[in-house]
Amino acid sequence: LHALDVTPSTVIHHVGQRPDILVAVVDAILQELPVSDSAEGAQIGGDWRESVRIAATSMREVLLRHPHAATLILDLSRDSPAGIEASARMLTTLHRGGVPLASVVATHLAIIGFVTGFALKSSAKRLVGAALGRSSPAFADASREASLGVDLEQLMARISDSKPEGV
Repeated sequence: LHALDVTPSTVIHHVGQRPDILVAVVDAILQELPVSDSAEGAQIGGDWRESVRIAATSMREVLLRHPHAATLILDLSRDSPAGIEASARMLTTLHRGGVPLASVVATHLAIIGFVTGFALKSSAKRLVGAALGRSSPAFADASREASLGVDLEQLMARISDSKPEGV
């Protein structure tokens, strides 16, 4: 606001109320998520895991670029057009990939919660390290990335092995 030489009340007058502004911020951040052929959804009966890997890695990268917005993204992505679109792609991918319909939403929420928690943990370590004057070596990012992949594989294996009640 200082760079624009405006007051918060001026922004609210021209853009809308605070919730509208926050949803617009979340939408702008979520528009950074790539939309690739892999992220469009698995073919019917195809392996959904690769699409989930790509989406999870992209989401982690976005959250790491905007660590202070992670809780906003969790709270407001359902109100953001980009958030709704990303969720629809993931839900379609899971359903087409064979995740039982009764488990699609819970699976989606588990993946989002996992990736967000992982990114928040990485961001917290980075912020604490910076506050203590310690820089994170380059290999630490590669290590976190590898750990995300291993942990995500374990989560997806559990999802694949689980069956909803009554199935």
